[in-house]
Amino acid sequence: MSREPTGMDELVDHWTVLDDERDLVLEKRGGAQRLGFALVLKFYTRHGRFPRGRAEFSDEVVEFVARQVKVSGAEFGLYEWAGRTIERHRGQIRAHLGFRECSVADADKFTVWLTTDIAHAERNADRVREELLKRLREESVEPPTADRVTRMVRSALHNAEENWFLTVWERVPDAVRGRVLALVGEESEMAAAPGDEEDGDEESVLALVKSLPGNVSLESMLREIRKLRAIRAVGLPTGLFADTAPKVLAGWRQQAVVESPSHLRRRSPQSRLTLLAALLVEREREVTDTLVDLLIATVHRIGARAEKKVTDQLVNAFKKVTGKENILFQIAEASLACPDEEVRQVVFPAVRGGEQTLRELVHEFKTKGPVYRREALRAARRRYRAARVGSPLPSGPASRQDDGDRDGELQVRLTAQRILAAHLRDERPPPDQRSILPAALTFWEGMSLDLTGATLIDFDLTGGHVTGAVFSKATFTGIARFDESTFIGTPHFDDATFTEDAWFVKAAFTGDAVFIGATFTGDAWFTWATFTGNALFSEVTFTGSLQLDRVVVINPMVVHIWPSGWRLEVTPEGTGRLIRREAVGDAASRVAG
Repeated sequence: MSREPTGMDELVDHWTVLDDERDLVLEKRGGAQRLGFALVLKFYTRHGRFPRGRAEFSDEVVEFVARQVKVSGAEFGLYEWAGRTIERHRGQIRAHLGFRECSVADADKFTVWLTTDIAHAERNADRVREELLKRLREESVEPPTADRVTRMVRSALHNAEENWFLTVWERVPDAVRGRVLALVGEESEMAAAPGDEEDGDEESVLALVKSLPGNVSLESMLREIRKLRAIRAVGLPTGLFADTAPKVLAGWRQQAVVESPSHLRRRSPQSRLTLLAALLVEREREVTDTLVDLLIATVHRIGARAEKKVTDQLVNAFKKVTGKENILFQIAEASLACPDEEVRQVVFPAVRGGEQTLRELVHEFKTKGPVYRREALRAARRRYRAARVGSPLPSGPASRQDDGDRDGELQVRLTAQRILAAHLRDERPPPDQRSILPAALTFWEGMSLDLTGATLIDFDLTGGHVTGAVFSKATFTGIARFDESTFIGTPHFDDATFTEDAWFVKAAFTGDAVFIGATFTGDAWFTWATFTGNALFSEVTFTGSLQLDRVVVINPMVVHIWPSGWRLEVTPEGTGRLIRREAVGDAASRVAG
């Protein structure tokens, strides 16, 4: 492979012989010695190590340095790469640059540093090697040979992993260790988690945990629930891998997946426990997410099947009536000609087919109108109720697992919140630039949201677009974020409780904004928020600080009830802004238009 030519910028920056270096170069006898010494010196300055031979120098570098020391570039071919001369040159270069050779004590010291500071979070040997060479350069230590560097890196990676295995072993209680190690025990007869014996499945717990979810079905959902129970039944302590780097944890998980039980049994108990625990922790998260996905897909499938069933029923009874416009004209003409006669004597004879045609026409209208939507909704509800009866989520796999169940429920709740928030974000450009851009399939445009009385944990709807959001009597546990959200219609936050900070920075309320009776325990931030309709903050409790600075009120002449201590001021542009009252105890301002 041909070498890339060295550019002039690199030559000037890294291969220029400096004044103090020139004195050392000129002391050497012969052109080959001067040129070779200069090139080796600049190479060491550039890379922090000595070159291995002529092949590490490009022709441009050799000619550039040769011109500086006033020697022909061909002289470099006579430079000896072994012997007393080059060893003496290397010693002079180390002394000049302040470097020293790497001793055994240095190697041990740097191996310990790699083990404790680098390899515990980085398992890639190349990256660990880069950190080692960087550290050697910072400490002004000449790197040892390539083989010795490789041994130091491998030793650090091995020692770091063994330290992790011992740490995890000590964090796990004795009883739990036994359950984890039993997953690959030769006598393992654990076919299913406690409470699942009635299923009669002879599959081992480890095989069950490793298995992938099937297609969307009730059987797949029940299998994932059983898998989640089996994982929680082991009883691993919470936060077991809280200080473990994600890529390290992922590597252990992958090892546990690909190794057979017999191979895992050959490992030390500490190593075996760590790999299996990593697998269980990672799979618990994945299974929880899978259950949420299956639940969403099941709801969609229920709706689709319900619509298909009603469609088939109504299509079978449907008969299209042709010439509806002519029938209407004939009925009108006959009715006007004989307005006082009976319908049966005047209207029926005017239509081809008589009374039966008119009945079919009425039936066609009904099958195309709201009857279809109403029947589809009823069918979907029936299917949903049947699914709920057939596949209840576990209330708890075992009494000792109550805490684990709550953690799992929390993960399901948080995952559902994340999925919901993702579907309410429109990633298109601003409205004036999106005329030709359709909404992404993941964005539920025009979606209304009714979470009355819900408990929401660390709810984050930043950048969301919601039509008719209802959060009445909802409890927001943790920080609630609605920054840059757009509320179309009237969002209801009446009697809602925010246990920590609530963020509505740059939120846009296109209709009325109802916060009547809400409670803000933490700080409430409405900076740069925009209110278009009525803003109602009556009987609101603010325990923390309230920020309404730079709020924009599009129509200041409608009814507004602002929190105590703030009043509305009309700007020259006709909009309104909020300013603090001088007297904190003043009542909330109310401006009626």
